[in-house]
Amino acid sequence: MGWGSVQLLLLVLIPPGSQAGAPLSAGCLSCEKLWKVKERTVHGDDSGLLRPRVSADELGSGAAPPLEADSRLGLKPGMAAPPFTLETLNGKLSYPAIPEQPGLSFTFQAFTNKSGFLECLWSSTASLVALVDGLPPHTHLVFMSFDDSAPGDVRWMKQQLIPVMEARLKNISRFKDFLSRLHFVPIPVYALGNWIPAIFYAWRCQQHNCGLAQVVFTSAELRMTVVTKRLDARYDWIMKGWSSVPYILRDGGDGCKISPRVKNAVALVSDEGNCSYFTKVNNMANSEALGVLVYVKPGRPLQDMNCRREECLTTINIPASIMHFQKDVIDALRHDLELQESCGVQCGNVMGINMRAQMDHGVLF
Repeated sequence: MGWGSVQLLLLVLIPPGSQAGAPLSAGCLSCEKLWKVKERTVHGDDSGLLRPRVSADELGSGAAPPLEADSRLGLKPGMAAPPFTLETLNGKLSYPAIPEQPGLSFTFQAFTNKSGFLECLWSSTASLVALVDGLPPHTHLVFMSFDDSAPGDVRWMKQQLIPVMEARLKNISRFKDFLSRLHFVPIPVYALGNWIPAIFYAWRCQQHNCGLAQVVFTSAELRMTVVTKRLDARYDWIMKGWSSVPYILRDGGDGCKISPRVKNAVALVSDEGNCSYFTKVNNMANSEALGVLVYVKPGRPLQDMNCRREECLTTINIPASIMHFQKDVIDALRHDLELQESCGVQCGNVMGINMRAQMDHGVLF
């Protein structure tokens, strides 16, 4: 059975303000209303949070005291962080610490399985090595998850980190010290019951890769929708992003050779074959494709689609992204001749979430 007329939407969840003056679509207006409801649920009209004052002397010479905003406005960068207690895999984490530990800094990072960027980040040994090698002294990392699968998510994050720590921190005392500054919270962000969810939901992300990029396949005939996350190629050799105009989707095989059938369409290619991501994208560009979607083998994580050495000297002027294997979509595209003439691609922008927040010497930023 074919899918009939199939449409593919590329959605980047980008917060308002990341593109000044960009209008919201009708669909995004409803997203905005949902976002406001979520913010209201997190901290209400008047959160009533106590905000301890910190003097300039406590912050050091020349520093201004943290802001104290009207509680109806919620927490703001520069304000003194309220106290908190979190249940972690290793017991309670409380701030302020008892006994007091001056100079502590906290970075909160929230994972979601809907983010291709975070999946790639946590599956990349190079990224985890950079974290282990670059964590400043006295800095604590608090890992949590937006999803209901939070207990499994944070245990997986810990399992990803431990082998890298063992390889990089040969001294047992350094290993123990590092581990003591990692805190894994098995409770979803929305259920924490303190002020921390407010800074994730209300402080809008305005940087690259902090939204949730998605690919949405829809079939009007079967009323069927398949949604999968995607990760965009992010480096200088890719000079163009996805447009909001509709495209046609065509099968580009493994992308290791020129494919005339993808001309004036978005090429769907596999990560198989004896060629690099750069070669795949470059071949599709030389085939006059308008963009490239690379899908990984089942069970494999999303990876950065990067160039290597002299490849990086070539500029490519079409967008490219990587996504997970979707059997129904790929089988239908390759085996249904009617579908091959009607499959479409479109890009759209909806809202994103903040995935990281920090506090340094008791001040939020």
